[in-house]
Amino acid sequence: MGFFDKLKKEYLSETFSKWLDTILTDINELPVAWNFNLYEPSCIELVGTKSFHKKDEDWACDEIFTSSEKYPSFKLPQKHWKESLQEAVLLIENYLEKGNYKSKLLESYGVGCGFVDGNLTLIYVNPNKKFRQKKEKITIERINELPLWQLCAWIVVYVGYENVEKSSFGEKFDDFAHNGLQPNEEELAEMRKLLFDFMVKQKK
Repeated sequence: MGFFDKLKKEYLSETFSKWLDTILTDINELPVAWNFNLYEPSCIELVGTKSFHKKDEDWACDEIFTSSEKYPSFKLPQKHWKESLQEAVLLIENYLEKGNYKSKLLESYGVGCGFVDGNLTLIYVNPNKKFRQKKEKITIERINELPLWQLCAWIVVYVGYENVEKSSFGEKFDDFAHNGLQPNEEELAEMRKLLFDFMVKQKK
């Protein structure tokens, strides 16, 4: 690694740590587990969940907190998605070792990372915690209660971008998810129904 490449990596690690410090310093009630969601093009948000399971990746969708509600996402240098994932994992591992608020992550059941429409990478599993909180049954009533940010996150995971693009709200979805645009009642109803239908299919 060249001198300037090393400086870039050190700067990236420093700015990531400051970003994460800002978020974690405000959190007093810790979630069961943490996940770092990655979005194209290479940005990161932190979510806290109320369940965790080493063999069931759905825990990462069981969100009770997301940093994007209050803080901007952390921007990674634009690279191939595999390189972005590797870089994110290294940043998180470094924070778990040296971060100012690493204890808030290490006291949880586990820490994961992954693109919202891809597989999850488990970075840390707490060896002293052996059970997970039971997840609630998903109903249309439960989906109707989801805040917009969580509805969009679940749609990405369970429905996928390819199917979202085919929907009537597909062209606006990124603005709903990331730019603060509010769907009208008809769009919101379709989003909820689409999510519920896909979740029911996956359970069969």
